[in-house]
Amino acid sequence: MAFGRRRIGRPGLAGTVARTAALPGTANEVNQRAEQRAALTDTEVATAKARLLG
Repeated sequence: MAFGRRRIGRPGLAGTVARTAALPGTANEVNQRAEQRAALTDTEVATAKARLLG
């Protein structure tokens, strides 16, 4: 039975590139979700005010 060799130590170039690419993508998703949540909250507040005043 052959065992795969496993790298020990620092990640190679491909691992570093993949990790670097994943970080901005994650930050972008988090930012978009926060903006969507804020927009929903603003809409809900406006709707509640309209119901009170209307």
